[in-house]
Amino acid sequence: MENQEIYFHTENNQNQQNNSSPNGVNYSAPINNQPIYYIPPVKERKSIKFDKKDTIFTAIFAALSFLMIDFTLLHGLNLGFTISFFALFTVVSAYLFKKENKTSAFSYICGFLSLAGSVTFTVYHDYFINAVMFFIIAGLFTVYTCGLSGTFSNKQGSYKICFDMLSGIFVKPFSNSPEIRNGFKDANKKNGGIKNVFIGIAVSFPVLLVVIPLLISSDEAFGSLMSIVLKSIGKYLVELVISVFVFLYVVFYFIAKRKRLGISTDTRKPYKGFVPKTVSITFLSVISLVYLTYLFSQLAYFFSAFSGILPEGYELTASEFARRGFFEMFAICAINMIIITLVCIFTKRTGKTPVAIKAISSFIMLFSVLLLITSMAKMKLNIEIFGLSKNRIMVCTFMLMMLVAILFYILHIINPKISYMQSIVVICSAIFIALAFSNIDARIAEYNINAYESSKIDTLDVKYLANLSDSSVPYVVELIKSDDKDISLKAQYEIYEKLRFEYYDYDNSDFREYNCSAHTAVSLCKEYYDGLSPDEKKYFDEKLSDDYYEKYYEDEYSNEYYNEYSDSYSDEV
Repeated sequence: MENQEIYFHTENNQNQQNNSSPNGVNYSAPINNQPIYYIPPVKERKSIKFDKKDTIFTAIFAALSFLMIDFTLLHGLNLGFTISFFALFTVVSAYLFKKENKTSAFSYICGFLSLAGSVTFTVYHDYFINAVMFFIIAGLFTVYTCGLSGTFSNKQGSYKICFDMLSGIFVKPFSNSPEIRNGFKDANKKNGGIKNVFIGIAVSFPVLLVVIPLLISSDEAFGSLMSIVLKSIGKYLVELVISVFVFLYVVFYFIAKRKRLGISTDTRKPYKGFVPKTVSITFLSVISLVYLTYLFSQLAYFFSAFSGILPEGYELTASEFARRGFFEMFAICAINMIIITLVCIFTKRTGKTPVAIKAISSFIMLFSVLLLITSMAKMKLNIEIFGLSKNRIMVCTFMLMMLVAILFYILHIINPKISYMQSIVVICSAIFIALAFSNIDARIAEYNINAYESSKIDTLDVKYLANLSDSSVPYVVELIKSDDKDISLKAQYEIYEKLRFEYYDYDNSDFREYNCSAHTAVSLCKEYYDGLSPDEKKYFDEKLSDDYYEKYYEDEYSNEYYNEYSDSYSDEV
């Protein structure tokens, strides 16, 4: 009788004046001189059954949570992150794998890409790239876990897998937590394992309070080890508290995946939209007409017959062409993808998508492709004039990723049966991971230095190169040997600043903090400084001071003080 509302009449009128029955059942107004009693439904207690594998991996997840916090929270996103992610990947794969789950190749590829992406944290030390890569790894790993556990609610070729990912991360671990908690309680009642573990730990404390001081007094090595532990006890307690919260989330997340909790079994018909076709076609036609007008206006740049479109006396320089309108074009491409997606979702459908909507949508997306190609041409010219920068490389990369997304989206518009999302996720993720492995800061420094030395660009911003990640430092060290006295002095100052503020306390003894590019940069800077004579070091330390910085940098390397200093440096060193 669970979850059923029960009403009953009684012939006994003795309790008609009471508000409730003797046993607490709610009393309602009488009907036909007979009181009605209402028994509320009994709420069903949801629980899941824990097997031996769940129990074992729960303990493993506890240890893994502490390891992830210890390897990343206080040691940065370096080798420790790569190791902890590989450990998480291995444990989760062993926990979620089932022969009956038909995992797609798409999910396995996403898993492989997430592992590849995590390696970049050990090789390079670029904060921006690492931040973007962290979210890409999280998304790819989520796809992998959904595929491995068979918890996709939607087709993997559709944009709706994004909802599966977001729901799996932010909703299902918490919405299914009551069932998981009840499962833990039932398992503990059955064998009392968890309770007994805590009892054993509590009982051991009084014994340890006696034994540990005796061991410390009896052996120097153990005493030294305990002193180190006691010095770090505060740090470990903080890590332990944080890891408890991480452990709870990890357990809820992966148990929900393995038990396939909250998987939608909704068989409702697909959403048919509500916007009339005529409205959608008219809306897209108006947008297309504006884009056609834009294309017509571009003829003014190529044919003299249309030159009257341009303002009187207009002259287009290469730098103006390279700079103007780039980000606006990029924004238009993003807007076009959004409006086409909304039109496809909300247009009323009784069968196939109307040919007119397909045709106009394809034109708008092809127009976006044209804008992207134009933007790439602008950016290429921009780089040739002003040199490489991280912003320019990142913009080019995101443009390429958007171009991939648009092309596959056009194929989907023409033939809705084509699964586009899988290709977009794999190709765009591979593009960014390849970019991360290309060591872009080193490429920026190398390109700009070569372009400056070959007179392709007029200036070389040494400070900008030095403020990139550690990957650019070897090139700045090489600039000290430059025949250009101005460039050489700037490079020396930047290396001095690195040694003074960033690398002076660099310690590579903790393997969790190891990073290949950082290790190389510090080694080269210290090797250069150690190679100076005592007089050179003294002069180096005295002249490259805060006072020197103010006069040297605030006047952009071109003042009388700098000229005097450069001459004196040649004489004294």
